[in-house]
Amino acid sequence: MPEFDVCAQVASTNERSSVELAACDGSDAQSFVFSDEGTITPVAAADMCLTVGKNTRTGRSVTIQIKALTVETCSDADVATQTWGVRTAD
Repeated sequence: MPEFDVCAQVASTNERSSVELAACDGSDAQSFVFSDEGTITPVAAADMCLTVGKNTRTGRSVTIQIKALTVETCSDADVATQTWGVRTAD
């Protein structure tokens, strides 16, 4: 997120660790691998996938939906919450 001068960072490589925003420092905790299959894994833990949380909360208004991000063991059972893509304008 260069406009805000922050980077995504995993708190640790343990199961269910949170993904937070932090000042960019180039560390492994802030480095990720983007696979052709759509998974995002921390450099320091190739068996863990960036996973979107199941619970939703609202932000400053009801139109803003917020989901927590964690790192979880990559699993075919969790493909719906561990597969990422890029949206394009139509």
